[in-house]
Amino acid sequence: MTDISGIIIREATADMEAKTIRKAYLAVLTKEIHSIHHANRSFWGQKNGHSREDRFEYYRRQDRLEAIRRELAALTP
Repeated sequence: MTDISGIIIREATADMEAKTIRKAYLAVLTKEIHSIHHANRSFWGQKNGHSREDRFEYYRRQDRLEAIRRELAALTP
C-alpha cells in the first residue's frame, strides 16, 4: 500500500522549495538590474567624456539587461 500522505508532503515540499528558489533568483536578478542602472547613471554622469573602455562596458551592461529581461519574462507566469 502506498503512503499517500508521504507523497503529498514530498510534493508540497518540492513545490515550496521550487517557489523559494524562484523568489531568490528573482531577487538576485532585481539586485543586478539595480546595480547596472547605478553603473549606467555613473556612466552618463561623467562630464569629461567616455573612453572606449567605458563605452564597451556600457554596451556590455545593456546586453546583460536584455538577457535579464528575457530571463524575467521566462519566469513570469
